[in-house]
Amino acid sequence: MLAAALAASPAGGAPPEPGSAAAAHAAPLLWRVEKGGRTSHLFGTVHVGLDLDAALHDAGRVALDDAKRVFVEFDLTSPAAIVALVYDALARGELPRGRSLRTLLRPETWDRLAARYKGRVPPATLDRMEPWFAVLTLPLVAAPGGTGAGVSRRPAPILDAAIVVRAKAHGARVMALDTPLEGIEAFSAIGRKEGARMLEQLLTTDVESQRHEIEGLIGAYVSDDDRHLVKAFGRLWRREPAVAEQILFRRNERWCERLALWLGDGGVFVAAGTFHMFGDRGLVELLRRRGYRVERVRGLGAEPSGSRGELEREPAVAAGAVEDALDARGHAAQRDLAPARVEEPAPVRAETAPVQRARRRDREREQHDESEHGAHHPWPRSCISATIAPRA
Repeated sequence: MLAAALAASPAGGAPPEPGSAAAAHAAPLLWRVEKGGRTSHLFGTVHVGLDLDAALHDAGRVALDDAKRVFVEFDLTSPAAIVALVYDALARGELPRGRSLRTLLRPETWDRLAARYKGRVPPATLDRMEPWFAVLTLPLVAAPGGTGAGVSRRPAPILDAAIVVRAKAHGARVMALDTPLEGIEAFSAIGRKEGARMLEQLLTTDVESQRHEIEGLIGAYVSDDDRHLVKAFGRLWRREPAVAEQILFRRNERWCERLALWLGDGGVFVAAGTFHMFGDRGLVELLRRRGYRVERVRGLGAEPSGSRGELEREPAVAAGAVEDALDARGHAAQRDLAPARVEEPAPVRAETAPVQRARRRDREREQHDESEHGAHHPWPRSCISATIAPRA
């Protein structure tokens, strides 16, 4: 569960010092994505405070600064997006009438949960929470203080938020891979039984063990310990298959559909939790199956890694690779050549398949842009929202 939090949702943690020996030998979890002569990048993050320059390294900084469009899971710098996220969580975070969180947990687990929320959320309100909602809010109301030698003395913004700030400063357009509603639905789809089990695990594991696991994952991230990260990913999907399915794999598939609308233009930088990159259903492999050449970048000026380790598999050979490459440029070529056409009557011809797909892609882009903003809704009326919803 902790691994899932680091990989796929905002979390807190204590990384090694940016100037430590581990950080000094770090390399970015960066992949180059190429198709039709256009280049973009994937970057694996952890959702904790880290020094952005140290995490990106030279190759990642160049890729981010040159990007025209930057995708993140969720824009943590957007007040409107945060309000929408809170609204959607509150609207779906309450159990149906007659159901009780307390009855879904063992008595000792409920007592621990109530103790964590004491003074913040009344027991009657807590009892109305969906298990997944309690899992998400538990770190916010009862985050343990930092201890130990691995704790950073220089707090840094969450890595994803720092990427957004840097991208905007360089004039890139920032877009979210998920709408706020989609992000919340991914957690709510886990189910009550699995959510209750996750709460049991979180509340029965001592704080120091949790901190040790988090620091171990972050330490592996900054020290380029791929083997440790891959093992943690493997443990997650074996032990928590429902969590991996909803929080990682299904979102990966949805994201690939959206990214395909822009990757053909190149200049795209995608920042998502590191675990989203791994495995047969990770972003790296899913894009390869779509005919993209995806290779790990080891450093600035270095050739992409030609070896395939545990993180990667051989790219699939796409039967329509040539047509797909033409498709990536079809709309742009049509637009650029239009002014040079001789204005003479021409026989009416059906549009070619690449141009039809380009037009469809443009319509889908417009729909995606509109869905980013969403509609404004009043705060849901429930016992949970009355307790923890922001007040005007």
